[in-house]
Amino acid sequence: MRRCSARAPGKVILSGEHWVVHGGRALAAAVGLYARATCTGWSGDRVVVETPLGRAAVASDGTVDGDAKAAPLGHAIRAALELGYRFMPSICSVDSEIPVGAGLGSSAATAVAVAAAYMAYAAGGPPERESVNRAAFEAEKVTHGKPSGVDNTVSTYGGFILYRRGSRPEPLNMPRLDAEVLIALSGVERRTAEAVGRFTRRLEELNNIGIGGSLASLADKITSLMLEAIARGDAATLGTLLRVSHGILNAMGVSHERLEEIVHIAERAGALGAKLTGAGMGGAAIVLCRGDGCAAVLHSLQSRGYRVLQTALGVDGVEITCEQS
Repeated sequence: MRRCSARAPGKVILSGEHWVVHGGRALAAAVGLYARATCTGWSGDRVVVETPLGRAAVASDGTVDGDAKAAPLGHAIRAALELGYRFMPSICSVDSEIPVGAGLGSSAATAVAVAAAYMAYAAGGPPERESVNRAAFEAEKVTHGKPSGVDNTVSTYGGFILYRRGSRPEPLNMPRLDAEVLIALSGVERRTAEAVGRFTRRLEELNNIGIGGSLASLADKITSLMLEAIARGDAATLGTLLRVSHGILNAMGVSHERLEEIVHIAERAGALGAKLTGAGMGGAAIVLCRGDGCAAVLHSLQSRGYRVLQTALGVDGVEITCEQS
C-alpha cells in the first residue's frame, strides 16, 4: 500500500503588515514550524481528512461535507480534483506544531500539507508546486474569505516572499540567514479586524496633519533595506530594521502591552532585534538572535512565563515523501 506524506512550514511577516492594505509591500518568510499530512489508501469510497479539530470527507464528484474546522481541507482535495488529479479514496491524517491564532500561517500550512500529500498519493509522485499552491489557496478562501495568498505561497515555496496587494506573491531567491529566530507567543489571541481598523484610523489622522505619506514611504524603505540585508547575510542590520518596524507599528496603535514586554525583554537580553508579527494586538513577536546570545534571550523570556518556539528563518517550502508498504 502506498503512503505519501508532506510537511509544510508556517510563516512570519518581517515588514509591511498593515501597510500592505494601503498599497505598500509586505515581506514574509517561512519558518521551521510545520504542519504535516499523510495520505494512505483505504476501502472506503471517499477521501477523508482527519484532524485534531474534526474531519471532512470528499466524494468522487467533489462534494465536501464534515466539521466546519476541517471542511477547508476538504476543499483543498476538491481543488486537486478540479486540477485534474485522480479521485483516490484515502485517509489523510493531519497534525501541526504551528500555534493557531498567532498569525503564523497555521491554516495555510495545513492546507498545503494536505494538498501536497493527496496530490502525491493520487499521482504516484511529487506534484508541481504551483498546483499545490493553487489547491491550498482554495482552502484558504473557505477559511478566510478573501486571503492575500501570501501564507499559502510562503508555505509552498519556502524562503522569502514579497507581496503587494493586487499582485501575485513573489517568491524570492534569497540565501538562508545565519541567525536564529525565536517566536514568542503573547498568550493573547490576535484581533485582526480590530487591528486593521485601528491602524487605518491612525493613518487617516497622520494624513490629516501631513505625515502619513512620509511614514508609508519609510515603511516601504524598511522593506527594501531588509531585502538588501538578507541578500548579504547581514543579520545585525536586519535586527535593527526589525526594531524600527516594531516602533512604527506600536506608534500606529497595533501593539499590545505583552508584545511590548517581549520586545523589551529580548532586546535587554541581547537580541539583535524584535518586533510583533502579523496583525498585532496579540499574537506573536519574532526575535532575531545569533549564537550563544539566543540562550540568554530564551531564558529571559521563559523566566517571565512566555512560551517561546526556536526556529530558523527562510526554510524550504513543502517537502513530500512517498513509500510503498
